[in-house]
Amino acid sequence: MKRTLRCFIIIGLLIISVASYADFSALESAEIQAYITSLVNKYDFDRAKLETLFNTVTMSEEVIAKTAAPFEAQPWYIYREKMLTAERINKGIVYWNQHEPLLREAESKYGVPANIIVAIIGIETKYGENKGIYPVFNTLVSLAFNHGRRADFFRSELTEYLLLTRENHLPPLLLKGSYAGAVGLPQFMPSSYRRFAIDCKSKGYSDLFENDADAIASVGNYLHKNGWQTGVVVAVAATAQGNCDAIVTHKKYKPYLTEADLAYYGVTPLESISPNKACLVALQVENGNEYWLGLQNFYAISRYNNSTHYVMAVNLLAQRIREGKFSNKIVNEEKQPTIEKPVLFSNDAQ
Repeated sequence: MKRTLRCFIIIGLLIISVASYADFSALESAEIQAYITSLVNKYDFDRAKLETLFNTVTMSEEVIAKTAAPFEAQPWYIYREKMLTAERINKGIVYWNQHEPLLREAESKYGVPANIIVAIIGIETKYGENKGIYPVFNTLVSLAFNHGRRADFFRSELTEYLLLTRENHLPPLLLKGSYAGAVGLPQFMPSSYRRFAIDCKSKGYSDLFENDADAIASVGNYLHKNGWQTGVVVAVAATAQGNCDAIVTHKKYKPYLTEADLAYYGVTPLESISPNKACLVALQVENGNEYWLGLQNFYAISRYNNSTHYVMAVNLLAQRIREGKFSNKIVNEEKQPTIEKPVLFSNDAQ
């Protein structure tokens, strides 16, 4: 009932939005004019050039709707099946084989296993096949000035995007990305692009759109800078009894629970996590919940996308790609590799 009511509310708001945006003119918005003035004063942008850019804007109801109901919001058992396909696993093995020297170099430099980097690129763009169809500038303006709950975040990303395109001499109106404004093979938001992107060959700029070397290194650097711990597991499966709901984490995945804490709440890891700490996550399956303990590397991946489903999909896809690569077996839809133990990662090639 609550879900149905929420759907009606969202649909109603979208209908209102369509009517409101039909005659939208960015340059007539006092809010946007104030924003342009702030860019001119703070970052020395040319007002006439900015006004030319904003004069092209049409509010996109589609991207507003998609960000209000993100793909990761589906139940875990549905999201998992869409992400962990035989096609995505097999293409991940191919991508690893094609770029093995680059992945080995990134693993050595940043301490992040090759299969994790491959899995992230696989989840984000299916190894570069789908880098997004939405004009980034128009997308970010639409999300920054629609008064949604994350408008401030997208306004910040819009500023980062304008700085990024100016610094790298990129055409702001031509670049395309996701419905949230993420770009390139690894789908970096503009702020992440400016902060974490790596220029592997000293070209003078990092190319995340077409250059696999830059994309691979940038993913490794992103996770490294967000606290990746070499050789530590990402997640450990657990059983849960009693009142564990009190400690289930939904958005903030910083590990804080010791084994003693978990025991108090009736949670038992399937193998020891000591001396590490963990957060407890619950994933909806067909007949209830399954429970996992996310450690520091779970947290590091969550900085990329703050969704339990996303982190676990990366985690499991990485294992399946690794299993397929080192068993030299092609995965088919009928018989995918099974995961009988918690997903563990190390830097040791097998």
